[in-house]
Amino acid sequence: MKLFFAEAGGSEILPKTVLSRIASPLGEDIQLIRRQVEELSEPFEQDLGAQVIWRILAKFTILNHHERLLQAAKNGGVDYEQLARNAQELDRLRSCLSGAHFGGERSSPRPLFDLVPRPDEPGDRLPTYLHTRLDEALGGGLRRKEVGLLVAPSNHGKTANLLRMATMSAQKGLKVFYMSFEIYLEQIRERVEKLAKKIPKTLIAEEYDADSLTANQVVQIAEKVKPDLLLIDYLDLLRFDALDLVQAQGLALRTLRNFCRRNEAVVWTAAQADEPYDEQIYLQRSQLYGSRQKIHATDVAIGLLYLPRRQVETFTFWKTRHARMGMQFSQQADFVSLKFKEINV
Repeated sequence: MKLFFAEAGGSEILPKTVLSRIASPLGEDIQLIRRQVEELSEPFEQDLGAQVIWRILAKFTILNHHERLLQAAKNGGVDYEQLARNAQELDRLRSCLSGAHFGGERSSPRPLFDLVPRPDEPGDRLPTYLHTRLDEALGGGLRRKEVGLLVAPSNHGKTANLLRMATMSAQKGLKVFYMSFEIYLEQIRERVEKLAKKIPKTLIAEEYDADSLTANQVVQIAEKVKPDLLLIDYLDLLRFDALDLVQAQGLALRTLRNFCRRNEAVVWTAAQADEPYDEQIYLQRSQLYGSRQKIHATDVAIGLLYLPRRQVETFTFWKTRHARMGMQFSQQADFVSLKFKEINV
């Protein structure tokens, strides 16, 4: 009831019209007011109860529209013209609510159009360069301030794909920092030279011993470099001081997410999966080795599997804020020459 008192201007006596409408929420008056909210028409000027309920329903309508707009912004690939039209309707509704009284002049509200997602500016999304359809499904790649996770069994291409991502991104002029806990600098140099004629100037690589750095120490080092793209090869090889690895690995990814949000960067890392069964084509979430909190703490998680008999690698979306889950992609992969050709399995 306090809400109604506040909306009625602090009156100590609740109008009978309000009480009658509360007593019969499905009555004709309520339906009429709902239509007035939907049509952005003003309620009865002389009926305080109708005005109160109109305001309450209008505010719920605004909240629902806010939620839809923000959800559409997270999903990507939205119809911006339709969202713009929705925002303009919301602006008119807010204008009604901001007026000193019904029927009077309306003060200009803060434009709600700021909540409508606009097409990303160049550089707002960083492609993965792993597969054309994969990047298309992500709306062009990961947005800045997001964390991606590549999950694969041993010797199934975690390092190879992270290095492809690093090399191709650096060739586009992005500042890339590759932190390797898996292979040595000489191996990194050899693989990059296979992918590119010369090592890009904006690619920074460094090797570290496994279990030598915690996630916080990784962030401290990356803060000095301030890259556009940070790649960590790979998550399971960091040092976790806590005995509870399930919690520790989730916390490590949340620490990396905080870093990329502060620096408007993209972070990609990899994680270990269980070995596949015979003739398996796509990796399953049930094969994630260790903590499933790894998936929950990331914005995008992709399962990777290499089929040596066919020389084919496959990708499966496990989690994404951009597209539907369950999407699958494949390509021929020659990890000796590091050549790839997109195909359908």
